[in-house]
Amino acid sequence: MRTYSQPVRFFTKAQISFIWFGILAQFSYFESIRYFFQRKVWGYPRLGWVIPNEIVNVAGLDVNSNSLLTLHVATSLLLYAAMLLQLCLMLLVPNSPLKLRAHRTLGVTIVGVLLPVFVFLALVVDLILIKNPTNQILFGVIPAMITYGFFKVVLGIRASDTARHIDGIFLILILMCLNAAAITRLAVGMLYVSGFPVSFLFENHEPIAFAAITRTILLILILAIGFSSSNRLIINKYPLLFLALVLGASVLV
Repeated sequence: MRTYSQPVRFFTKAQISFIWFGILAQFSYFESIRYFFQRKVWGYPRLGWVIPNEIVNVAGLDVNSNSLLTLHVATSLLLYAAMLLQLCLMLLVPNSPLKLRAHRTLGVTIVGVLLPVFVFLALVVDLILIKNPTNQILFGVIPAMITYGFFKVVLGIRASDTARHIDGIFLILILMCLNAAAITRLAVGMLYVSGFPVSFLFENHEPIAFAAITRTILLILILAIGFSSSNRLIINKYPLLFLALVLGASVLV
């Protein structure tokens, strides 16, 4: 059986392709961000999908839902940008004591500050703003799995285990790149440009449950192919099995 102690490459070609696909998926946010700055409302206006602005209660405090979503999106993009910066630092900057210090400092900031804030806001949005039970389960699993990915990254560092470190990074990047909003906007946008009707994909200001189920299946397949390309699918079977179990539970709700 292949173990984490064996020599490994950083990323395979398949993994790099999926990471680039995820980066491109982030451009699907631009229309919603532009609309937000114009109207202070989140959604996909060309499709008639606008998230209603309302007052919600968070830990006894009345909070504007658009403000909550704005904070969530901002922290998501900030965490994602920090991960890409860390990746560029690892791959493009020559080794030096300064690089090592910068890498450690940024890593501590990501794990100790950006990750907890992101997870907290993601769970608040999930529990308060998302109404469909299937959407709630499949959106809520994302911050949990990202946290698991960071756990693998930290364990890899502490054990000088390059493969575990790399696998954790790949898991995080795919989850961050192809998260609920990015992949939904990308898929719906492509259908819209192709001339297909898309209004049926939304119900009560949310994507229908089928969209969340399809997105999760795609996520499992991408992760499976990525880990298979590095010959470490068996080692990384637990996050995939967990996602499959959560997917099954969401269908039964």
